[in-house]
Order: sequence, then C-alpha cells, then structure tokens
Amino acid sequence: MSHQVEVPEHRTYVLNFHQAVKEKNATAIKSLYELWSKVIEKHYKQAPEGPPNSSVIASIVGDGVDQIFLTLYNELFYRYLYAKAHSSVTLENRIGAWENYSRLFNYFLKPDKPVITLPNQWIWDITDEFIYQFQDYCLYKYKVKGKNEEEITQIKNHPQVWNVQSVLKYLYSFVNKAESLEEENDGGDVYKMLGYFCTIGLLRIHCSLGDYHLALKSVSKIDLHKKGLFTQVTACHISLYYYLGFAYMMMRRFVDATKAFSNILLYISRISNKQHPGNRNTSKREGQMYNLLAIVMSFSPMQRIDETVKKNLKEKLGELKMQRIQRGDVAVFEEMFLAACPKFIFPAIPNYEIEDDDYQSPSHQQLKLFMNEVQQMVLLSTIRSYLKLYTSIGIDKLAQFLEMDKEHLRIQLLCYSRKNRNLVWRGGPALEGQWSPTSDTDFYIDGDMIHVVDSKTERRFGEFFIRHINKFDEIIHDALS
Repeated sequence: MSHQVEVPEHRTYVLNFHQAVKEKNATAIKSLYELWSKVIEKHYKQAPEGPPNSSVIASIVGDGVDQIFLTLYNELFYRYLYAKAHSSVTLENRIGAWENYSRLFNYFLKPDKPVITLPNQWIWDITDEFIYQFQDYCLYKYKVKGKNEEEITQIKNHPQVWNVQSVLKYLYSFVNKAESLEEENDGGDVYKMLGYFCTIGLLRIHCSLGDYHLALKSVSKIDLHKKGLFTQVTACHISLYYYLGFAYMMMRRFVDATKAFSNILLYISRISNKQHPGNRNTSKREGQMYNLLAIVMSFSPMQRIDETVKKNLKEKLGELKMQRIQRGDVAVFEEMFLAACPKFIFPAIPNYEIEDDDYQSPSHQQLKLFMNEVQQMVLLSTIRSYLKLYTSIGIDKLAQFLEMDKEHLRIQLLCYSRKNRNLVWRGGPALEGQWSPTSDTDFYIDGDMIHVVDSKTERRFGEFFIRHINKFDEIIHDALS
C-alpha cells in the first residue's frame, strides 16, 4: 500500500543530505536523492531563479562543508537548470557544469578509491546528463546567429570545455577502471555501475557522431540475451535499445533493428500501467521508436512482432501514415526519420567568420545517407510485390511493368538479391551476426526468365502460447492485487 512521503523543509533537507554524504551513508543518500524532485517541486516551483546555488548551500551548512557534497549538489543544480530553464542557460553555466563534472569524475578516478556509494539511479542520471549536456554544448556552439563577440571569444578561449576527446576520455576511463577492478576481484558497486553505464553512454555518443560500427562495438561486452544490469534502471534499459536499434538500422541490419525496437516497446507497454519509466524523454522516446519500428518493418517483411506492439504501432501512427509507408512514399520516411533520430553533432569548434547556423548540418548529412538507402529499398519493395504474383516471369515483361530497360532491371535484381541477405544477430557481441535471407521472396534467373521461390516462414506456435499464458498470468495478478 502506497503512503505519502513527508517532504522536509529545504534547509533541513540540505543539512541531512550533507550529513549523509559526509558519513557516506548509502541508504540515507538513496532516500534523500529520491526526495530531491519533491523538495524542488514544493519549495522552488514558482521561483524563477530555481533552487539556490552552491554558495548559498555552503553558507547553510557552515564551516566544515564537505566538498564532494557541494559537487554532488551542483550536479543536481545544473541538471535542474538544463531541464526547467534551458532557454536561460548561459555560457558561464555551461562552463561551470563542465568544471563540476570534471571535479566529480576526477574524484572517482583518483588512485585511492573513494568509499562513497551512490544509488544506481543517480549514477545513471549523472552519466546520461553528462552526455546530454555535451551534445547540447556542441549544438550551442554551432548556433552562430545571436552570439556577440565576447561570447565567441569566450568559447574560443575555453577549447577544453565539453571537448569531445575529454568527454570520451572520461567515459573510457570508467569502463577501463571497472574492468581492471573486476579482474582483481576488487570492484565496488559504484565502479561497476559507472563502467557499465558509461559503456551505454559510448553507444549513444558514437551514434550521435555517426559512427555506428564503433557504437555497436562499444556494447560488445553486454550480453543482450540475459537480464543484464541495464534492467535495474528503466531509463537505461530504454536508452540502450533505442540507440542499439538505431545503429542497426543505419547499418542496414533491419531484422536486428526490428527486434530491438519491438522488444523494448513491448517492455514499455507492460510497465506503463504499473510505473512511470522515470525519464524526461521517455514518452518522446517511445514515439520515436514506433516511427523507427515502422520504417525498419517495411524493409524486413519476414520479421514478426508481438501483437500488442503491432496494435500500438497502428494506433500511434494512424491509418494514413501506415498507408503512405506501404505505398513507398519517400516523403513520409524523411519526415519520420527527422522526428525519430537522435541529436547528431559536430564536435569541432565552428568557423565563426561565416555567420551561418550550421548546427543542423550533421542531421542533414545522416538524412541524406538514410534517404539514399530508402529510395533503393522502395524500388526493391516494388519489385518484390510483382515477384510475389508470379512463379516465373520474363525479364521483358517485368521491365515493362516497372517502366525501365532490361539492363537496368538486371542490375536492380542483383541489388535485390544482395540487399535481402543481411547479418542477423543470434547471440554474442552486438556487432556479430550470421548471414540470413531477410525477404519472403527469392528467385533465380535462367536466361531471360525469372523463376520465383516463395520462402514462407514457419509459424512459431510455442511463442504464441507462451505470450498468452503470460498475459493470462498478468490478468490474474491484477485481479488479485
């Protein structure tokens, strides 16, 4: 039975939080961290300046204030600023946030291991926010219009602030530290979780930079067949599968992308009535993944998905958009990609001599690559729809239907044959896979005749019964609770 948690006064909260951090009381830290949003909601919701900064907090605590406490408090302060008052975030705030993260990460990376233990949710939130603020700074740098000379000079004078090499160095350092301590059987939970969450953070950053091969390689040590540590934090679970599915899609591994998106969307549908996923982007992320699922399913017609996800997909996208996808309307693919893709970034400092906002250029470059693939796949889908009507058909006749010459059709048939065999993940590292057919229609050419082989997949009755048994168990559980 749920009960109302009493929200303390801000001064009491700060003093209790400081005491918990100073004493390294993990249980108290966890409870107080979970209260943070409630305290802010109660005392500072109407305050335009938001919660007090660390100078005010230091004066509340008085002499002997713990520096790590102030660093942790600043992490919460800057995160609130970015989430609730993003339009008022200044360059000074961005520099301050970077310096605060540097202090915090250097504390955890120092040779003498700190013994402070943070809850898994906070560790994930720190990692997630660190990457978010890095991406935000990269986009901010490229928004040239509206920046005065002083602001541009400050950016140029602080090249180390949110520098991509420094960001990646921190993430890889935590991954390596966690691995080395694990080998020595000396890994604390903080390092284990920091290393694990930074691994997923690397997947996100490499996707944002457009390096999908390295993105999948980053998570090669995460066993996706098992219920891993990522399931301990819902937002982490969702983030992992979103970027995993997107990387698979951009590498043309549409079957694996379909599996990734459908699995996590099924998980979200199951927990949506029981708990809120707990991330500011969860609802948006869910909508993005339904868009991406519709795209990859149109390119992998053999792949089956859960009935619940299929029903939700139709409801989310609507009949009109689904029909446009089936017709191969190129414009709808572009629209859905831009709505669902992650924030792509240029990590370098822009040329401020050219007064032109170029922050959307990375997205346009990735869109161009994606649309090139779409145009090919739409044509191949049209060829497939004709082949499914015949057991054999002459190349001349098919060329007339498609309104193209014979030689161009032969090239497209070779392209069809090649593109309908893809790597499909069967286990092990995410980057690996086995070459498998991804279409339900195959063919061979004998002279000027195309002979069609219909490759029907066997229905998996076992999965059908297991799914309905699980649904029946959920109904009984809900009825008894």
